[in-house]
Amino acid sequence: MPSYQRYSPDQAELLPAHGKEVLGGDHLCFVVHEVVEACDLSAFEKPEEDAGGQRPYDPRMMLKIWLYGFGVNVRTTRKLEQRIREDLGFRYLAGGATPDHKTLSEFHRRHRQAITAMFTEVLMFLRRAGMARLGTVAIDATRVKGSASPDRLLRRDRIERELRKRVQRWQQELDDDPDRDPGTRVGQEQIAHLREQLKRLRESGEEKLSATDPDTRFLRERGRFVLGYTAEIAVSEDHFIVAQRVTQNKNDNHALVPMVEEVERQCGERPQRVLADCGFFSNQNLREMAERGIEA
Repeated sequence: MPSYQRYSPDQAELLPAHGKEVLGGDHLCFVVHEVVEACDLSAFEKPEEDAGGQRPYDPRMMLKIWLYGFGVNVRTTRKLEQRIREDLGFRYLAGGATPDHKTLSEFHRRHRQAITAMFTEVLMFLRRAGMARLGTVAIDATRVKGSASPDRLLRRDRIERELRKRVQRWQQELDDDPDRDPGTRVGQEQIAHLREQLKRLRESGEEKLSATDPDTRFLRERGRFVLGYTAEIAVSEDHFIVAQRVTQNKNDNHALVPMVEEVERQCGERPQRVLADCGFFSNQNLREMAERGIEA
């Protein structure tokens, strides 16, 4: 029988190994830890004070968990909760704490704006370190499916038709009952609801909207239409995302100039060259880039 190395999973260590000894000092979780510790997190403090309830977790710890989760493609709070218990990188960043999925979700909801603002601060941190170089910037976009069902739609023609039917039915009921008091509210709540939906459609400029996520739009993606959003990013020549937007744009033609302006706003510097595919092309875009001294 072969002689195996000792194996006893129930045997506890006298002194648990430090995370760096197991993962190595260059592991991503330690980079996230150092970056967050170097950032100004004062914007996170006031919402935590106003949240009330039990004593909150340290915002630094919660932010590190979220950022590391994004980095390793763990996006849902339930999966984050699980990984905090099972994954050594998450356990190191949590410092032994075990926030549940609801706590993680509430933190993200309270601090959306502050987390977005950190994007600029981290970019400045990287640029001071000589990274996120803006000599050449590549811009692209993709469609992101929304939380919307194509089977549940608000359609302008249907709503207008239903609204007319309800008004006619209401008037008919009044005509058929001579004893009914004038001004009786028959079906007024439903009519008001239909009018609100119709107003939403008119303001959007669309003929149909999702009933579950009205901010989504019908976007063409690889020969088919999806209900969702357009995510746009700009990437530096050393592969850092230096600008990002989520829009309702149905095509990329009008996104080039706003994305270049977003790069300049986020990084405090204008790129020298911009790369983009033919979806971003127009003569107007070329003229705009030439006026800014940017090679497109």
